[in-house]
Amino acid sequence: MRRISLLAFSVCIFLFLTSAVRAVEGDFTGNGKLDMGDAIHILQQLAGIENGDADADGTPDYQDGCPSDPLKVDPGDCGCGNAETDTDGDGIADCIDTVDNTELEDVINQMSESLVDAGEMAQGATAVTALIDCLELDTVLDATSLTDLVAKIYAVRNQICAAMERAGNVFTITMTAEDNCCNNTVGVIIITPGYGDDGPYFNMQFNNVRTTDCTIDGAATIRAKVVGSELTSTMIATDLTLCGNKLNGTLTAKFHLPDYTLTQAVLDATMSYTVTVGEGQEAQNVPVTVVADNLVYEPVTGGGEFNGNLSINWDGEVYNMVLTDLVISNVCGIPISGAMLLNGEITFDFSNTTCESPTVDVSIGGITVTMSLEDAAEAFS
Repeated sequence: MRRISLLAFSVCIFLFLTSAVRAVEGDFTGNGKLDMGDAIHILQQLAGIENGDADADGTPDYQDGCPSDPLKVDPGDCGCGNAETDTDGDGIADCIDTVDNTELEDVINQMSESLVDAGEMAQGATAVTALIDCLELDTVLDATSLTDLVAKIYAVRNQICAAMERAGNVFTITMTAEDNCCNNTVGVIIITPGYGDDGPYFNMQFNNVRTTDCTIDGAATIRAKVVGSELTSTMIATDLTLCGNKLNGTLTAKFHLPDYTLTQAVLDATMSYTVTVGEGQEAQNVPVTVVADNLVYEPVTGGGEFNGNLSINWDGEVYNMVLTDLVISNVCGIPISGAMLLNGEITFDFSNTTCESPTVDVSIGGITVTMSLEDAAEAFS
């Protein structure tokens, strides 16, 4: 016991003198300072042990950050006794990596697909609004009561290109290929007008209505209002097929008159998918639900820009996304600029992403890695 105390006292005196007189003398670990590694080495020397190596890994204990772990000389992110395994190869050890890189790519791909679908829904609103214009329904928006609205709709029957039938307050409009009506639209639309505190609205049932580039099928309540040179159309729908996508929720679109150019769309809706993950015998179907919350879409050169919130439930795991100036390319269907914040802690920066170089910089806990979006590019090519 006395010998140990003497050794410890000698080490303290040595460290004090060398640090006070010559700072680097006695720095056996070579890190430019006197630390516990140097003290261990001095104790081993005083005890007659030359360059002790407790874990027999070939690194002297005084230079070994994990003297009891033969597989590590540095604690790393996971500490001594724990491997620095990086299963998904994203440069972040599993012990601190709470996100599966492969699953992240799947989620980003799904986000891209959902935003493309949202953009197509916005364009679908253009198709619906074009029908409202073609059928002269935009001319009855100044009605002051339900009776007035019904009378105005009936009055335009001879001005439209399709056959209109009336049964009470219900109007059935049938368009055939022979009519060459509304840009060669075919199908049946059943309109039940209504009037509320916000003015007139239309309950519309679309029965396999096919325009040049869009099919509309299902029911929706549509309100339209014109202020100056802007028309605002709001659709509230349940299982409305709109240009190949199911709309469950509300889609509000703004158009510039008189050419009905879409300037903005706001989506508050739910979209459901079944996604196949893996190949061959390992392939499995994953249920995915996407919820758009005040998701704003605006057409821009080369694609569509999104701002707002998107939530993806991927097989029970929920990913909440905040999108900022995120542009989805109309060429390859992936983000090519902007940013996304995932679950409040992971930032995706798409400022360097292109269709030719589909990568994104991902920052997690101060660590930035680059992940591939090549699968998404191939899916939309």
